[in-house]
Amino acid sequence: MTGSMTHAYASKFTEPSQFVLEFAMLEQMKMRRFEKGLVFYIRRQLDGQHIHTYQDLYEQETEVVRIKSKLRALNPNPNNQKRK
Repeated sequence: MTGSMTHAYASKFTEPSQFVLEFAMLEQMKMRRFEKGLVFYIRRQLDGQHIHTYQDLYEQETEVVRIKSKLRALNPNPNNQKRK
C-alpha cells in the first residue's frame, strides 16, 4: 500500500497543472524586476504594450534600445558636439 501511495503522490506532484500558477507568478516577478532596472525612456516605450512573458519583454526592450541607438546616430544631440 505504501508503494502505491508514494506513486500516487509522485504522479500528483509532477502534474504540470501544479506548476502553472507558480511558474506564472515567477514569470511576473522576473518581469517586474527586469522592468524596474530599465531606464525611464525604455519603460515609457514599453508601457501599454501587451507583454506576457519575460522573453517578450526582453525582445521588446532590445528593439527599443536598437531603434534609439539608430536615432541617436542619425540625429546627434547638438549639446554633445564639441565647440569649434
